[in-house]
Formats: sequence, C-alpha cells, structure tokens
Amino acid sequence: MGGGFIHNQIKYIKSLGHEITTVVPSAYWPRMIPSGKRLSSYRMISKKCIIDNIPVYYPRYLRLPGKWFHPISCYTQYLSLMNFFTTLVKQFSPDIIYTHGATAPGYVGLMLSKKYKIPLVCALRGSDINLYPQYDWYSLRMTKKVISEADQIISVSYALKKTALTIAKPKKEIEIIYNGCDSNMFKFRTIDRIQIRSKFGIQEKEKVITFVGSVTQSKGISDLLSAFIKLNRRLKKNHLFIIGDFHRNNPVTSFKQHYIESAKIWQMGVLPSTEIVKHLNASDIFVLPSLSEGLPNAILEAMSCGLPVIATNVGGIPEAVTDGLNGFLINANDSDGLANAIHKVLTNDALARDMGQQGRAIIEKNFQWDSNAKKVVGLFDKLIPPDN
Repeated sequence: MGGGFIHNQIKYIKSLGHEITTVVPSAYWPRMIPSGKRLSSYRMISKKCIIDNIPVYYPRYLRLPGKWFHPISCYTQYLSLMNFFTTLVKQFSPDIIYTHGATAPGYVGLMLSKKYKIPLVCALRGSDINLYPQYDWYSLRMTKKVISEADQIISVSYALKKTALTIAKPKKEIEIIYNGCDSNMFKFRTIDRIQIRSKFGIQEKEKVITFVGSVTQSKGISDLLSAFIKLNRRLKKNHLFIIGDFHRNNPVTSFKQHYIESAKIWQMGVLPSTEIVKHLNASDIFVLPSLSEGLPNAILEAMSCGLPVIATNVGGIPEAVTDGLNGFLINANDSDGLANAIHKVLTNDALARDMGQQGRAIIEKNFQWDSNAKKVVGLFDKLIPPDN
C-alpha cells in the first residue's frame, strides 16, 4: 500500500527485478455528508491505473472526517479489502505485504498478514508514531499491536525509531532506512527559475521563501506566517510560496485578510512533483517549522535543488540538516528565531550558496532511492522462505 513519493521507492524496487502490485485505499463517504473540496476530490479517483508499468488499485472504504474516526477507519479499510485481497492472493501470490504507516495501513496489513500467512513489513513515517497514538486509547493500542507483531519494522529516522520503542517492543530490531530523493529530477535548472518568477512577476533581486507540506498547525504554519511578517519589517520585497494541502480552518486565510497589503503570499495548493521542483528552483530558501516529524521528503527535495533549509530541531530533521552547514535548526514554536534565521540567510548570498551546495552533496551521498530500495529488498529476502 502506498502513494505519492512512495511510488519512487516502488519503482526502484521493481527495477531490481521484483513484481509489485500497489494498493492505495481511497476514502469514500455518502454524498449527503458535507465535505470540503479536498475530501470531495477523492470521489474522482479511478479504481485502477497503471503507473510506470506498476498496477495501482484504489479500493474504496468509508472514511468520515475527524480524529474520532481514525481507529474505525482501520476496520473499514480492512472490510473493503477482504474480497479484493483474496482475489489478489490467488492471481498475484504475494511474498510480502509492505505498508507505509502504522495506522491505518499497518494495522490493516497486520490483519491481512495473519489471515493469509504472508510476512508484514511496515515502514513508520512520522505522524503515525508522533501524532496518531495521541488521538485516543484505541489508536494507541493499534499502534502498539503493529509495532510488536509486524515481522519487520522500518523507520525513516533514528529519532522516529526511538519514539516507536517507547510505544512497544518489536519482534526484531527496527531497521533505519532513510528515504531517497530523485536527485535527477530535483536539481537546479535556471530555466525553471526564470519561468516561475516571470509568471508571478517576481524580480531577481526579490527573495522567495518556500514551504511544502500540509497547511496545518502541526507543520508550524502559524509560526511561519508570523515570522514572515516580522521579516517583512526588516526586508522588503519578499515572497512566500505555500505549497500543500489546505485543510479547513487553516490559518492562512485569516492571516491574509490582515496582512494582504504587506505580505506577498502565494497559496499554491497541492502541486505535482514536476511543478514543485520548478517552484523550488525559483526560491532562495526552504522553510519547514514543523512541531514534529519523521524525516520529511520535502526537505530532501529542497536540499537536492540546492536550497538552504531552515527547519525545526525535531524528529529526524537533524539527521539531514546540520545546523550551520546546509541550513539552520531552530526550536519549535519560535517565530522570532525563525525570522532571524531566514534573515541571516537571505542577507548573505555567499552563505546561502554554500549551504545549498552542501545540501546537494548530502543528498547525493546519503539519500538515494537506489540505495534505499536495495536495503528494503534485503529485509524482504530475510523474510521470504527459500522455496519461494
């Protein structure tokens, strides 16, 4: 099960000679229940497609908004997959079930693993360990069950592994496998910078700050907006690109109503990777002031494009961003510190350039999808019986 950037990993696993079928449960709820544009868009997803010669299925499951429905969605996903998975087992005969996220995917994968006697490998991503277990006692119980009963747990960072171990003891040692980054796609191109800046009427001397992620409080969006206003009092002609999923009641709308004249904020919404890289290349700095994280791919992609990174010293972020080397690390909920760090980089072109070059070098050395895929397949091989 997986989607989005996870597809990159799947492509590389396939390139190593393995057959893959991807299952991405797609949320569905009755039309009479009110929903926003983001939730309604799920109804437009097709039930099957082929991406890079990999079949991708989108079985529907009942998913209502709200934290309270999170543990219930584990069961609605499982119910929607039972018949589908029976057919899949007969036709595809999978050797491994590989899920991303402890809940709901990992819990669903665990139930399927037990029913069909297929080993389960579950990759922990971030919110599934840092956030969801705090929703309610049952979400915590489900998370404990996945960590303790999956055949193998993978973590995208040492910090996330440490947190997972406070929740439950796994069957085997949790393996750290860093996410990869498509450094051939995410690289600086002058033409991207020219085109995007021309599109938005941004002069070369003006500075662009970019944020990529869910536009929520957990990503520190309010701190970013506050820091941006403070920065604009010291530096003029700054632009802020906000790229990501705008949830209901996000703080950007009310912020713009008060500061629209002085704050040049561009709300992009969700963009495909081909557009994200263009906007990164039009930028001068990448900022992600999250309150908690695993190890976000958005940071890796920004580094790969040669951008200095300002981020919070939380989760696995310090495993990619070294303070003073390829960016600056600040405390969470510190808009003053955030504004000062951004100001320091934007007013020192040599520093920004050096940090960007260091970030690109780190990506090329430590965060490549081919290396990631080989490590994951190595874990698969240990779980698959020799006669398979």
